This record gives sequence, C-alpha cells and structure tokens, in this order.
Amino acid sequence: MSGQSLYKLCKNCGHLVRKTSAKCPECGKSVRGKAFYIKAFIGAWIVIAIFFAIIRKDDSDSEPQNSTNQKTTSIQSISKYATIRSSMPESQEKFLATVVSAQQKSMKVKNDMAKGGIKSERDKEICSEFNFKSVSNWLGFVNSVDSNSEGLGVLSISIADTVNVQTWNNSLSDLFTNTLIKPSSNVFKIASKLTRGQLVKFSGSFFEGQLGSDCIREQSLTLDGKLQSPDFTFRFSSIEIAERSN
Repeated sequence: MSGQSLYKLCKNCGHLVRKTSAKCPECGKSVRGKAFYIKAFIGAWIVIAIFFAIIRKDDSDSEPQNSTNQKTTSIQSISKYATIRSSMPESQEKFLATVVSAQQKSMKVKNDMAKGGIKSERDKEICSEFNFKSVSNWLGFVNSVDSNSEGLGVLSISIADTVNVQTWNNSLSDLFTNTLIKPSSNVFKIASKLTRGQLVKFSGSFFEGQLGSDCIREQSLTLDGKLQSPDFTFRFSSIEIAERSN
C-alpha cells in the first residue's frame, strides 16, 4: 500500500502513473490537473513579488545615502571656495559677483530670449564695471592640466564652482589668442607639475569677445553654457601654488 501511495491512476487509460510524472507513459496524456497549474502560477507570482520587494528595499536604503552624499558634496564645494574668498583680490570678487548673479537669474526664467537678455546685462556690467583685461594674483583651483597634439600646454582653473578661466585646447581656435602654453615657458614648467584640485595663484589676460555684446571671450557653444558654466578664454602669464589662509 505504501508503494501505491506513490502512484495515481491515469484518468484517460487507468494506468498507474508516478505522482511526479507529467504524462502517462501508457497513453501520453497529461496527468497533471488544474490544481497543479494554479499552484505553479501562484508560486511564480509569489517569487516575483518577493523579488520586486527586495529591489524596492535596496532602492529605499540607497536613497538617503545618495542624498547625504549629494549634500556633503555640496557643502564641501561651498566651503572649498569660501576658504579662499577672503584672500581673493577685489577685482576677482566683483567679477564673480556679476557672473554668479547672472547664473541665479537665468535659473528663474522660462525661455532663451529672457536668458539672452540676462547674458547681455551681464556682459554690459563686466564691460562697465571692470575696465580691465589683465588680472593679477587671482586665486582658483586646478580644474585640468593637459596638452594638445602638438605638446602645447592646456590649462583650466576653476575660480568658482562652475566658472573656469582656461586656455584653448587646440591650435585652430587659439590662432588669434595665443593661449596655449609653450613648453619653453616658465608657466609650462610650473603648470606641468600641478594636479587637479590644487590651490593656485595666477595672473594673465582675458580677451575681448568676437561678438559685439561679448565683453570677455568665452568658449561655450550654447547660451545655457555661457550663463551657467562659463569657460572664459585666458592667457596665463604666471602661476604658482598658493597657501591656504587660516
């Protein structure tokens, strides 16, 4: 009897079939009833539900950490430039105040025409308030140190979170500005030893814009780029590692 409990009758031909079998070996008909498929269906959905529950838990666990990391990065970024603000020359502070003000205004408008007006106002203010092209002893952090295919130095210095002063990165664009750094120059010798994030003091020159509304030449290709993350074309005449003030 115990052996027979392992078997069941095929409803089609009456042959004894193992309960674990899917088909009757005698007639080939399926011996699994609707109950089996219902149980299998329910089991599959339970597995899927558990899987997605685990995924959601992982996402919820990671969100606070990501948020914390973003806040920490933001705080570090703010404090990074705050530490050098008191040591910035007055001309650099005024320049940044104008650029940052335009950044903030452009984030509140809804179309490019309004953004174009903000850029025009920014450039006019730079032209009227900063009657200079050369600057001395400005402070910033090394953003990138590179070279072009000819071995000329390419340098970018961040003077605020999303505001850079930099050379061109190719000879064609640099044809009339001569910003690429020659290997024989003292600037090249010092800059080639710099690493990203180092605080530096530098001097050099900006350039007039190619368009009538541009007071200082900038390299971004889009209006948003020119406003939100401007890269001002700059020729470095000197650079040195700076000490942080306490």
